[in-house]
Amino acid sequence: MKLSPEHHRILLVRTDRIGDTLLTIPAVIALRQQFPDAFIAFLCQPYTEPMVQRISGINQVLTYEKEGKHKGWRGLELLSRELSSYRFDSTVVFFPCVSLLWALWRAGIPRRIGTGFRWYSFLFTDRVMEHRKECLKHEADYNLNLLSNLLGNTKPVPKFDFNEDHELSDNWKKLQNQYGVGPNYAIVHAGSGKSAPNLSLDQYRILIEKLLRENKWQVLLTGSTAEAEINQHFMEKIPGDEIVNFTGKLSLVQLMECIRNARLLI
Repeated sequence: MKLSPEHHRILLVRTDRIGDTLLTIPAVIALRQQFPDAFIAFLCQPYTEPMVQRISGINQVLTYEKEGKHKGWRGLELLSRELSSYRFDSTVVFFPCVSLLWALWRAGIPRRIGTGFRWYSFLFTDRVMEHRKECLKHEADYNLNLLSNLLGNTKPVPKFDFNEDHELSDNWKKLQNQYGVGPNYAIVHAGSGKSAPNLSLDQYRILIEKLLRENKWQVLLTGSTAEAEINQHFMEKIPGDEIVNFTGKLSLVQLMECIRNARLLI
């Protein structure tokens, strides 16, 4: 069942890692295109908030402070009261956990959409019967599939879009000049939280070499200091000066600006 015109307050929930949160952007864009006048809010972790603030189409960013004011059952009661004040009529939960889903139910949100394969999925009103653990699709496609009951027959193509920030744009241009980065570059982010299958280092190396050989693009290596060893491996194995190692050098908002201007992100 699609949203009727009077139903236009939607809460999107993704409270895990940066990369997974990034891959909900196509879902935000698809909802905004389908419901241009809707009020769309996004509940995320505090440390991903700067990134979510840049996503086009979001009216309000809310944070789930699991180790702060929302800790424990009293904290969840507080969260449910906060959410209730927004009078949401629908919520889409991209990364479910029982405590959050309980808070959404407690908040009185009448339509709760999510996966149908968790033991607590009975708390969802709309259950999407699709396993993610087999990784047969891109995470962005799984996220879009969760919107199927809202979008009806519309089959959106994944799109990514960030709000432009002139100050951040100028800052990124300075970094480009500082590190000799031209306008045509691809980003390779080889690290992961191990929540899904990943390419091997050799497979990433082959991809990087192919990009350098066939597209004449520069390749930017990104990641936190935890990925320093991985990216140093590529720097040592692949000759040439068209690879730039940005490991641990970018803040979250700088990384978003880097992604916004990239030709490709792997």
